[in-house]
Amino acid sequence: MKPAFYFAIFISTLLSGCQYDPFAGDLTTHHPKTADITGTYVFEKQTVVPNLNTEQINNSAITLYGDSTFKLNNIPNVIGGPEFEFKGNTSATGK
Repeated sequence: MKPAFYFAIFISTLLSGCQYDPFAGDLTTHHPKTADITGTYVFEKQTVVPNLNTEQINNSAITLYGDSTFKLNNIPNVIGGPEFEFKGNTSATGK
């Protein structure tokens, strides 16, 4: 194959690996203790589907317990990407 083809693949890989993530600063860089994360987290915003309205995430919360179980309340059930299909809210528990 031609060197130009390999160069194009290299540049494409380089550019796709250097994408900007506006939420990267919100991520933790260390493993937290269980006691530090136990509690209820209420959604103020979501970043997965850009066109969900606030009514669709209203009262959405995740509760984390010290015994490694969790409870989800009113989490939006969406399928797809930008052209998402909203399937209502769901609640669940698990470990």
